[in-house]
Amino acid sequence: TAWLNDGHEVVTNEGSTAPGNWKATATRAELIATPDDVSNAKAGVQLIDARGTERFYGINKRDYVSAFGHIRGAKILPTELLFRKDRDAIKFYSPEAYRSILEISDIEADKPTIFYCNSGHLAAGPWFIEHELVGNSKARLLIDYRHNHVIFCLFFLLPPISIPISVTIRPIRSFSTDFLPWPVSGRFRMFHQSLQVGP
Repeated sequence: TAWLNDGHEVVTNEGSTAPGNWKATATRAELIATPDDVSNAKAGVQLIDARGTERFYGINKRDYVSAFGHIRGAKILPTELLFRKDRDAIKFYSPEAYRSILEISDIEADKPTIFYCNSGHLAAGPWFIEHELVGNSKARLLIDYRHNHVIFCLFFLLPPISIPISVTIRPIRSFSTDFLPWPVSGRFRMFHQSLQVGP
C-alpha cells in the first residue's frame, strides 16, 4: 500500500525468481534478554515497557497476565507513539525524530536497554527502532516470559496509581495530566490535552 501511495510503478505479470543462498545461523544472544537479565538489571540498564498506557498503569490487563501494573522502575514507550499513518500505510519516522521521542520520554538513546511487553510481540517494534534505526547496539528484547511464573513475580510490583484525593485511577474516566510526573505529563500534553482512561 505504501508503494502505491507514493506513486511507484506496479506490474501484474508474473516476475522471475532465482535461488537464494540465505542460511540460518546461531541465535544472536546479544540481542536477547532473559528474565534473569531483567531481575538482575543494574541501575545502568533501562527497562522499557512497550504496552499501552492503560496496561502500564494497571488499569486493565490481558486475560493471560496474572496481575496489573509494570516492572518497578520501567519507563513507558507505547508503540502508538512510534509510527505515523499515511493513508492506508504505517510508516517509520526519521532516526532524529525517534531520538527526540526518546528524549521526551526520559529514555537515553544509547544506554543499555531491555524492551518488554506481555509476550515480546509489541516490544519487538520499539526494539527494532532503537537498535536498527537509532543505532543503539546495547538494546535487547525480552522474549522469554514464562507466564504466571518467574517474570510475573517481577512484572507487577507497582500498584494502581492513586491521585492526591485518595481515589484510585481505575474509576476515573479522565483526568488532567498535572497528576502525572514529568516526562509523562509533558509527553501527553504534546500529543493529547488529557489522558482518557476507560470507556
